[in-house]
This record gives sequence, C-alpha cells and structure tokens, in this order.
Amino acid sequence: VKLPFAKIVVRELVNIPDMLSRGAAPALNQFGYCIKIYFCNTIAGKYAGIDGISVFALCMQLVSIVSVMICGIVAAMTPIAAALRGGRDFKGLRRLMKTVFRTQFVANLVIVIILEAFPQLILALYDVDKSLTVMAITGLRIFSIMFIFRGFVFVFIYYFQIISRKVYAILLSAIDGFAGLIPLILIFTFFMGI
Repeated sequence: VKLPFAKIVVRELVNIPDMLSRGAAPALNQFGYCIKIYFCNTIAGKYAGIDGISVFALCMQLVSIVSVMICGIVAAMTPIAAALRGGRDFKGLRRLMKTVFRTQFVANLVIVIILEAFPQLILALYDVDKSLTVMAITGLRIFSIMFIFRGFVFVFIYYFQIISRKVYAILLSAIDGFAGLIPLILIFTFFMGI
C-alpha cells in the first residue's frame, strides 16, 4: 500500500496560523479543564480532605457523562452550521441554532431535574461509600446546576468559530475552563462557606 503525500509549498505555510487559531478555543478549554481540576482538587482536599476529593471526582465523572450528550449535539450542529453559513443561508442557520439551543437546554434541564430529585442514582452507579452520601448528594446538586449554563457556553464556543469570531470563542473557553469557575469557587468557599 502506497500513501502519497503532497509536497508542501512554502506559500501555503501562511495558512498555518489561521488553522491553529481555529483550534485554539477547544485547546484552551481542555487546558483550562486541567487547571480547573487541579484547583478544585486542592480546595476540596484542603477543606474536606480525601472525602472532598472523592466527591469532587464523582462530580467530574458526572460532567463526563453529561458532556457526551452536549458534545453529540455540538458535533451534529457544527458541519450543518458551517454548510449553512458557507451557503449564506442565514435564515437556516438561525433556525438550526434555535433548535440546538432548545435541544441542549431541555436535555440539560431534564438531567438537572433528575439529579436534583434523584441524586442517589449517581451514587448507586458509582457505588459511593455510605459515609459520603450526604456530602456527595449536596455536591452533586450544587454541581449539576452548572450543566444548564455550560451547555450554552459550549454551543457558543463552536458557533463563534463557525462564524469566524475566534476571539469570542477563546474568551468563552477561558471563562468555561478556569477564568469563570475559579472565582466562583473562591466566592462560594471563602465567603459563603459552601
């Protein structure tokens, strides 16, 4: 089997910065995710010890589960939105985005309602130690509220990339990744005692 490779022409290298900038927002979001986990683990460990870290890990597992749904919605939206934008079908793009926003909002709202009403489902799924039940239920209920807002942020990160608003996408990624959450954690921890 032969794999043909195209020769790289020097004049095509000017496109590299643009290509890299298109991936900057998701890359920053993932980098921020690492910062967020480190920071949250540090705070959880400082104030609640290993039990706090365990509950935070449970909450992050929940994020992974819900992110599958949000990513599925965004993955379905992205090529359609790009094609509509490229075809200058702005009416179709608006209709698509309304559908995407409604879908992710309803799906996240249903998840939040289920988690608020039945957090024991997640505890049973991960076989959480009985001694952590109260702390885990409280953590899950507080943590799950963010899904409603995070769904919108995540959709906008990719939408802004599609419409060539890369700076907005990068700013939202930074806010979602660490710049928004860390100040909230500090406020909740130090001033509200949560």
